[in-house]
Amino acid sequence: MAEETVVKETLSQATLAKGWELTQRLIEAGLNVRASLWLYNEERNSWRLMIGLPNVKKTGPRKAYEQIRAVMSKTRSTGITPVVTGSQQSPVTAFAYNSDLSLWDISVIDSKDPFLTALRKGLGTGKKVEGSRVHRNMINRVYIDDAYIYRLL
Repeated sequence: MAEETVVKETLSQATLAKGWELTQRLIEAGLNVRASLWLYNEERNSWRLMIGLPNVKKTGPRKAYEQIRAVMSKTRSTGITPVVTGSQQSPVTAFAYNSDLSLWDISVIDSKDPFLTALRKGLGTGKKVEGSRVHRNMINRVYIDDAYIYRLL
């Protein structure tokens, strides 16, 4: 009987940089980004950039996706822009935004979503969690296989 082995999709430095750059562009565009993180889904063997914004539950995600798409379409790669962020454990060097990150890689959730609330209660907020990697951890009854946090307010 043959066994099936699934190799976990890695979160590359390039992908980390793209997520950081998009997060910064959204903030610069005036979006109230309360959370931004890469979250690994073990069942799908894929990473999603989770963006937490206020009122998504009330107004629906469509408006948020339209705002993100507008920021993505206005942003063009203009060469390398070094930006260092993150904690001493896992610094990320970000480069100019590259358009190969698509809306299919992004999930918009309400900033008061129970998942984000659990993260805030378990990890805290602000600068102390920026650049944190959470790996195989149970936080306030929420299991996280793998995540990389850019912003959690």
